Amino acid sequence: MRRLAAYVSGPHSGLPPEVQAAFQERCELIQEVCEDERYTCYCPHQHATLDEAEVAPREIYRNAADAIGSAELLIADCSLPAAGVGAACQIANDRDIPVLLVAQQGTVVSRMIRGLPAAVKAGGEADVVRFTDDAELGHRLRDRLVALKEPLMMNRERRSAEGISLEALREYARTRHIPYARYQRLRSLVAAAVGGNIPRSAEDWEALDIA
Repeated sequence: MRRLAAYVSGPHSGLPPEVQAAFQERCELIQEVCEDERYTCYCPHQHATLDEAEVAPREIYRNAADAIGSAELLIADCSLPAAGVGAACQIANDRDIPVLLVAQQGTVVSRMIRGLPAAVKAGGEADVVRFTDDAELGHRLRDRLVALKEPLMMNRERRSAEGISLEALREYARTRHIPYARYQRLRSLVAAAVGGNIPRSAEDWEALDIA
């Protein structure tokens, strides 16, 4: 069975060198815990170029979006306000990828981030993994990763099924030349259709459309 994949997002620029180094060490600790629990973990700083000034912002965004889109879980370190972390959380949310929030004790995590629909919940509220030091973070994160394995596997299967169904719908729309408004109406049925006999081909969508 393919391992689950996680992406770690944290403050990455504009910090004093010693603070930046501490965040990178924390990211690598998270990566180590993930690997122990059989998650493949992506830390952005390990993939950065030596001179980011030479990389266009749109390329940085595209690379991050592609990596997040390939993950089943985003782990967001919200111990400091960071626009990049907020953007990563929104990308994950838009792609229906769960977001696990972690933050040092005593720091404020914005209500906007805690209100993300994709944020992992404890009851009805965002489940922010609080820690006093990195050792405690490692222990608490390990517990969350173990608990999340089954729902993340189920979410991966659902997203895969939806992707197959949407590709079949695009083929149906292209080959049958259906109006855009009708395509959008059918597209809204994808999530509801998943779980039963989902449409997997243009012919399946045609039968659903006629019905």
